[in-house]
Order: sequence, then C-alpha cells, then structure tokens
Amino acid sequence: LVVYLIIQLLDGNVLTPFLFSKAMNLDAFSILSAILIFGGLWGFWGVFFSIPLATFIGTLLENWPNKDKDKSDKEKSEDNSDSENNNESEDKHEALPDSKE
Repeated sequence: LVVYLIIQLLDGNVLTPFLFSKAMNLDAFSILSAILIFGGLWGFWGVFFSIPLATFIGTLLENWPNKDKDKSDKEKSEDNSDSENNNESEDKHEALPDSKE
C-alpha cells in the first residue's frame, strides 16, 4: 500500500507534469499551478480542463499584439531590407567588367 501511494505521488506530481511540459511546450511549474488554480476554482472539471486551458492562455499571451514588439519587428525588417539593398548594389558594382584591356 505504501509503495503504491509513493508511485502515485511521483506519477501525479513529477512524471505527468514533466511529460506534459514536453508535449505542450509549457514548463512543469505552469502545469502544476494550472492544475491547482483551476482545480481550486472549478473542482474536478477544473483539473480535467486545466492543461488545455493553460495551453490556450499561454498561446494567447505569446501571440497577443504588442505595440513595442511590433515597432521592434518593423525596425528589424527595415534594417534587413537596407542591408540587403546595400549588398545588392555592391554586387552590381563587382559584377561590372573592367574596361581596361
């Protein structure tokens, strides 16, 4: 009985969050906290839906529009296009044949 209890505790508190963290791209702490929070709010159904809800919330937070992020992305794309244009103009100058013969 004690061995079964230890195996169940390790499985529920260590192994399952670790495996779900790999599958859902969430860390184990997020999974455990989601189970505790949603389980405390909605009981059995909160525990049942905690990992999908945590994944959904994580996706929302990751992809939520951010003005600062959008500005930095625009600046990066402008810098990349400027450097590409400079490289193309240098290549054109190098490709011209020498007129001295």
